[in-house]
Amino acid sequence: MHLTALIALATPPGVVVSVSPAHLLLPLAEVQVEAPLSARLAVVLIAGAGAIALDPARRYTVLEGGGQVRLYPVPDAGAHLAVEALASHAAGREGQASSLGAGALAGWQWESDQLVVEVGAGAGYRLARHHAHADGRALTHGERGLQPILNLNLGYRF
Repeated sequence: MHLTALIALATPPGVVVSVSPAHLLLPLAEVQVEAPLSARLAVVLIAGAGAIALDPARRYTVLEGGGQVRLYPVPDAGAHLAVEALASHAAGREGQASSLGAGALAGWQWESDQLVVEVGAGAGYRLARHHAHADGRALTHGERGLQPILNLNLGYRF
């Protein structure tokens, strides 16, 4: 194999910046940036922010951050396997909640003229802690368990 062919195999295809349209319904903005390390391996950084209003008096600021490590078993085919970790925190006048989750998923990317549509599904384990205060009382509650991971992102490859 010629050196130029080997270099072409190792050249990353470009960075993908995408958003999750489902998060916009909350309204939150979640952005993913996928950076290839090789033709078969990529890292994804995930960041989100927004505010959820349960009613005019109960408004929560939400932040999330995390990432994925993705393996593309067949380069340029779009199918990928990933492990994901994601932390989130919501805070408002009545209390706050924090969670940490990790899991595995399988997904697919379709690309046309550098526009990217990505879907993924899997399962993860989540730990959450809620702290609320009302009527002079403080309440703390913890949760843990399995949860589905569902991703739909629309983006652009640079």
